Amino acid sequence: MSGWPAPEPSDLTRPFWEAANTGSLIRQRCTRCGTNFFTPQLACTSCLSQEWTWVRSSGEGVIHSAVIVHRPPDPGIEVPYVLAVVSLEEGWNMLTNIVACDPGEATPGRRVRVNWERKAGDYTIPTFELADGGDLQ
Repeated sequence: MSGWPAPEPSDLTRPFWEAANTGSLIRQRCTRCGTNFFTPQLACTSCLSQEWTWVRSSGEGVIHSAVIVHRPPDPGIEVPYVLAVVSLEEGWNMLTNIVACDPGEATPGRRVRVNWERKAGDYTIPTFELADGGDLQ
């Protein structure tokens, strides 16, 4: 896909983007209650503790929901593309794109794994592709 805008990392999101540039998918985990959360937040989304750390993810999960986008949000973005919520095996969700498949194959329940696809500028964006075996069941 081309035409995607480059991320603009903040102090909070910079560790995520630095890890992505090395091919590592990370998320925040609360050290007080153990909740995994994403997108990056200042406090735990469950107990509001500000005691959290960045933890590596396996990058494997299941498509929770997906939609095929036919109208680009910007003229430079190629369509169709799949926008999906992926439930990662560690118990957190990520809004992402499913790539390298026919858009109609990216359906809920399909197994996926992280796919590192260079987008705009110097940033590597985590996308997902269908994993061997496909269905969860």
